[in-house]
Amino acid sequence: MDGLSAAASIFTVLQVTIEVVEYLKDIKNAPQECQECQAEASSLRNLLNHLLFHLNQGTGNEAWYTSIRALTVENGPLDQYRLALEQLLSRVEIHDRLQKVKRRLMWKFTKEEVSSILRRMERLKSIMGIALGTDHFKLSQEIKNDTAAIPDLQDNTTAIRETQSAQQNQALLQWLSPTDFPAKQQDIISRRQDGTAQWFLDSAEFKSWVDGSDKTLFCPGIPGAGKTMMAAVGIDHLSQTTNPNDTGLAYLFCSYKASFEQNAQNLFAALLKQLVQPRSDLIRPLWDLQKKRRGGKASYDELQASTDVRILFTSRDFLSITEKFKKTLTLKMRASEEDVRRFVKGRLQRLPKCIQNDQELQNMIGNTITKAADGMFLLAQLHIESLYDKRNRSRVLSTLDKISRESGTLDEAYSKRYDEAIERIDSQSSDDQNLAKRALCWISYAQRLLTIDELSCALAIEPGDQSLNRDNVYDVEDITSVCARLVTIDVESGVIRLVHYTTQEYFERVRMTWNPEAQVDIATTCLTYLCFDTFQSGSCDSDAAWEQRLAENMFFVYSAQFWSEHMRPVQTTHLSEIALTFLCNGTLVDSAIQAASLPRHCCEDDSQSFPHLASGLHLTARNGLQTLTRLLITDEKLGLEVDVKDACNRTPLWWAADRGHEAIVRLLLETGKVDVDSRDIIGKTPLGQAAVQGHEAVVRLLVETGKVDVNSRDDIKCTPLCVAAFHGHEAVMRLLLETGEVDVNSTDELDITHTPLRQAAEYGYEAIVRLLLKTGRAKLFAERAEHAWRESPPSTAALRLLERCGVSGIYVFSIDSSSFRFIVNTGS
Repeated sequence: MDGLSAAASIFTVLQVTIEVVEYLKDIKNAPQECQECQAEASSLRNLLNHLLFHLNQGTGNEAWYTSIRALTVENGPLDQYRLALEQLLSRVEIHDRLQKVKRRLMWKFTKEEVSSILRRMERLKSIMGIALGTDHFKLSQEIKNDTAAIPDLQDNTTAIRETQSAQQNQALLQWLSPTDFPAKQQDIISRRQDGTAQWFLDSAEFKSWVDGSDKTLFCPGIPGAGKTMMAAVGIDHLSQTTNPNDTGLAYLFCSYKASFEQNAQNLFAALLKQLVQPRSDLIRPLWDLQKKRRGGKASYDELQASTDVRILFTSRDFLSITEKFKKTLTLKMRASEEDVRRFVKGRLQRLPKCIQNDQELQNMIGNTITKAADGMFLLAQLHIESLYDKRNRSRVLSTLDKISRESGTLDEAYSKRYDEAIERIDSQSSDDQNLAKRALCWISYAQRLLTIDELSCALAIEPGDQSLNRDNVYDVEDITSVCARLVTIDVESGVIRLVHYTTQEYFERVRMTWNPEAQVDIATTCLTYLCFDTFQSGSCDSDAAWEQRLAENMFFVYSAQFWSEHMRPVQTTHLSEIALTFLCNGTLVDSAIQAASLPRHCCEDDSQSFPHLASGLHLTARNGLQTLTRLLITDEKLGLEVDVKDACNRTPLWWAADRGHEAIVRLLLETGKVDVDSRDIIGKTPLGQAAVQGHEAVVRLLVETGKVDVNSRDDIKCTPLCVAAFHGHEAVMRLLLETGEVDVNSTDELDITHTPLRQAAEYGYEAIVRLLLKTGRAKLFAERAEHAWRESPPSTAALRLLERCGVSGIYVFSIDSSSFRFIVNTGS
């Protein structure tokens, strides 16, 4: 190895050493072992600098020069030291080394691992001392002994890297989408009765969709027909018959309990996650996407046209939906008689002994229920469940006779079965009846699906508790057993839910009369939990502390996110006192806002991305709690500041405007104590934020005060009119234009070529284009952007939209471009 190569090797190791020293300095609450590693690495950094200096100054003829070069041989001391450092880095490295602001690293080594790294550092120092002493024989022996250990060190480093990479990739996918539809698929398919749904796979329609020219298959069906199971069977079939390397398979199961999450972006992200998951070669582009979208949601470029994307939809048989699929290949979902018979037979052994020991009775049950179900799995299931408490032949026969004589609509049939289930619940002991009522109302009122741990915790909480009394926690099997089989557990996802969405619809009709105090109970539970002693310390100041808090407090996130939803309909009750106890405690509010604001994603410092220093008034304004807001601002004993600012300089008025809570905005304005045009740390005013969100009523209220600047610009020079045009909010645009004070051609500093007219045309907002054209002042480009049109001409779609709207009155700077001639030739 020549002198240049030796110097390069030492320089490389020196750079890694410097990186390690800098990283170790950032370890939060560093233990003694970490400090020792940092000290040793710092010492070696100085020694390596010394060696590099002398190597660069030498002529190549000195004896020590040869000794130093000997350190840099392949698999030699420096190589081993470098591997040890890379092993260390692989355990503390953050996901994006460019993101060094507020970095909080974790020390994840055992003492044995630290000892190994320290020994390697000390070994190198010893060998470098020998090299500088020019004892060539001893140096050669030491290097020989040292290189023998390198294969194990390399294997260890490689294993750590692979584990680290897998963990980081999994965290990346979780960042993209926290959903787990494969787990849902597994839960569904695990309930399949052997042999059922084969007719679906054998149907000409399904085969044509898989292999033929039909790219879309629409599968409508009435409630309880087995649509979800059929879809799961199709997914299972495709997963076994296709190769993930050349065929992507992705699916969604929409839930009545997750409607607030089921927007286009979230569903698309879930599909992308499934397509990437089995393909390691697609991970790198996803890392690039995360880097681009750091701190925000992912966005996606337009997909290239494809001729072989196949889509299968299942849906209720609603006319408004089926009308959209008139020309689409359609297969009606309806269970075959044989499938229903298999389904019933598979559940007979769960019924009382009087049925299990009587073959004739089993045959009668199979025939009666199969006929009455008329192709509806759910109805068959409900009929079976009506037999669970029939413990002699006479009662079984009486129930079967009742089933066989029933008539009416499907909805009436379901309602009768659910009514019977409620009767069975009400006939239980008072303790079991109370537990069932609470559990079923919790599940039906919940704003999203609850996990088993969340429900168990919620049911254990009593008013006045300051911590969770684990002696009050119910076993999940006891919870399900008292609920007349109206709830089920999805094992893979750990969720407890009602057996069907028709069950949810039933409870929405009857729960207010069956358990009128349910919402009060639920809101009390949430507020009691949020006031637990463990949250008195305030928000967590690190990701590690945050994750630990979540692990130890299973019900925390749900109660923080949804207490206000349960509180809203019962604000006038005695709950206000409990709520004020919570809202007037700054540390409790801080804890709750952290939990309410944060997704469980993988981004560094996610736990700190929430509105710090927010008050209880911020919370009530943000959540639209009118009664509580009035109490907070009118009770002089509380001494609350109405225009208080959080760490982002956002006031309660700002949050109310952002969320579109007209009544809260009016209430705050009436105090006369708020700055109507206050700016947050990025220059957004309440008016600007209401315009972003498209809240027409709030925009009107703010404009009518006469105290807002309708042309106010945020930190990137966006006006309310700009953002309203960008988001397509026609009503807000109309209100702003009616003031007669807005700059119709305002642009932001990120793209000075895009006036509101240009924005609206590019995004296809025809009504807004016409609205702007009526002013007679709208331009495609601001005057200061005359030089920019060549780099960013309007798209063809935008030009055609402008043509449809009649482009007279549009001022264009140049006609040198063909696209601009297109405008001129059509009348401008």
